[in-house]
Amino acid sequence: MKFGQAIEYLKAGRKVARKGWGGYWTIEEWEKVDVGTTPLIVAYLKDGGFAPAQAYQGDILAEDWEIVE
Repeated sequence: MKFGQAIEYLKAGRKVARKGWGGYWTIEEWEKVDVGTTPLIVAYLKDGGFAPAQAYQGDILAEDWEIVE
């Protein structure tokens, strides 16, 4: 699927990844000081770590996004 479709699945609470990735992206609510919670797209990495997700041009233009179960 395309990037825009992947974002819609993220908003619906699903996990998505590019074909061949070992990890995935998901949206989580994160606590911010003096603000409350805010949604954040988080990349869970294949080594077990995590980081804020960063979409590169290749990711945005790709059509190999898929839902992760």
